[in-house]
Amino acid sequence: MAGSPIDPSFQFALVTPSDTVVLKYDRKPARCKGIAFGGAGDLAIKDDVGNTVVIPGGALATGIIHPVSTDLILSTGTTATEIVAFF
Repeated sequence: MAGSPIDPSFQFALVTPSDTVVLKYDRKPARCKGIAFGGAGDLAIKDDVGNTVVIPGGALATGIIHPVSTDLILSTGTTATEIVAFF
């Protein structure tokens, strides 16, 4: 089975979690293709159909880019810090 080609990120953004402000790429609303964070904690996001998903703090390691795609990282339920979105 062949692997997927690597799709590098072209823009990175430090994220301030918000329950209403969506992520932006090139100043336009966009879904990120990866998330990393420096301070461990829960990460609350909206999935592609609008459900709130809370990823527990122990499920994702700090300092690693995780292949999580979302356009909204919620402030309610997020305790992780130093969040970076990769586009």
